[in-house]
Amino acid sequence: MPFDDNEVPGFPAFVGIHIHDGVNTWNPWDGTLEASDIEIGAVEIKDGTTDARAVVDAAGELSVVQRGETDIIAGAVTVGAAEVLLAVGVATLANRRILRVYNNSAAIIYVGPTGVLTTSGYPILPNGSEVFYGAVNLYGIAAGAGNNVRVVESA
Repeated sequence: MPFDDNEVPGFPAFVGIHIHDGVNTWNPWDGTLEASDIEIGAVEIKDGTTDARAVVDAAGELSVVQRGETDIIAGAVTVGAAEVLLAVGVATLANRRILRVYNNSAAIIYVGPTGVLTTSGYPILPNGSEVFYGAVNLYGIAAGAGNNVRVVESA
């Protein structure tokens, strides 16, 4: 049986936008959307100028896809008995997304937010390394002076 472009076999001819009720009925759209009206299998929110995007897949899992690293700096920081900012220079790299920390010393260093102590910080063992994500300031401290720590910051 022939049908026109606006007609789907088994359904009436559609003019305008219709929303399926999830069971068996197509209802004309009244031009408004309520939060309860929207059920989408997957969503991608993309920045119009970069490749950065947030994706919610059909299972409801959220992931963030970010553009590649465009700015990378590396250097050494001396960690001692007083906390020190783990950064190349006096401040963190602008828009930093990743901080890699390598303990190039024979002592355990401890990392954490400002006020970190050897009794409260996260330990990085000698010749150990960790990767931290985000732009948060991270500080290091050790039981003794002169501990060489290598940091790589990337944005």
